[in-house]
Amino acid sequence: MMKRCIAFIMIIALAVSLVCCKGGGDEQSATVYPSRTAAFYGNMDTESFWFCMTLTNNGYTYRFEQATDGARVTTIEDHSDNGLDKYSIYDGSCIHELNVDEKYYDTVVNLPGQEFLFGDYTPEMFANPTSTAVESFKGRSYYCETFATALSAGAATSGRNKYYYDNETLIAVERYEGGKLVMIMEFSGYSNDIPSGVYLAIPSDFKARNLVYEESAVDFSEIWGDKFN
Repeated sequence: MMKRCIAFIMIIALAVSLVCCKGGGDEQSATVYPSRTAAFYGNMDTESFWFCMTLTNNGYTYRFEQATDGARVTTIEDHSDNGLDKYSIYDGSCIHELNVDEKYYDTVVNLPGQEFLFGDYTPEMFANPTSTAVESFKGRSYYCETFATALSAGAATSGRNKYYYDNETLIAVERYEGGKLVMIMEFSGYSNDIPSGVYLAIPSDFKARNLVYEESAVDFSEIWGDKFN
């Protein structure tokens, strides 16, 4: 009788195990991250991610939007001076500059384009905030995680970045250098689902216009500095 009971318990345990495993990733418990910023990067699908923000860089403010599918990066800039507006698709070898209103595009070859802003970061880089506190951003209180920054690996700390959260949602990032606030990123949205109106490929009804071969290179590190780590 005892052997039959043990066998029955083992069968039940096996059945429960199979049910728990059957659902795959959707049924597994979510990964627990050591900080909210680590969770932000850990939950980001770098093969399907979109964000839109208001970016203030050294006092100049404009809308900055990006999407990536892992192979291509779309960058959209909306400036108060429309002549500075940008809608580009970068595939690692070519930059396609789109004119959405007039439905044409120019292609630039041999010139580095704007890569995905968050592409170099991993959750492990944000495991240990320098500090955590409730702080004010634009007159409202948010949970804030602060991280020390350096210009290169192994270099002395030169600044700090502050990540503000409304519960688990990233609201803004502030970047400080030498004690001075030099950049603010205020998010209006981000998602692993890319909006249908954001092109990651040239639409079929767009006409090719200019093909340009460039030999000079643009160093985006001068624009973004040490980014946000």
